[in-house]
Amino acid sequence: MNQPLSVIHSDKRQWLDKVHQQRKDRSLIIGIQTIDFLIEQGIPVTYHNISEHSKAFDKKGKGIHQNTIKRNEELHSHYQ
Repeated sequence: MNQPLSVIHSDKRQWLDKVHQQRKDRSLIIGIQTIDFLIEQGIPVTYHNISEHSKAFDKKGKGIHQNTIKRNEELHSHYQ
């Protein structure tokens, strides 16, 4: 009748891991583009400025949150 719970959990986990990686990659690309832009324009590189200006580099206009910069290790490394 029903599939074993472990199989369902495993399938959902793989899908979720893929989505998380896509979001992490998206945040990294937008964040790096934004930081580079701020440096070129002579604008202070702060969490707030990155968050505000990132909307211009996002196709959806959503941008990235300040906490995303802190949590994404690669992006935070580029920020520093």
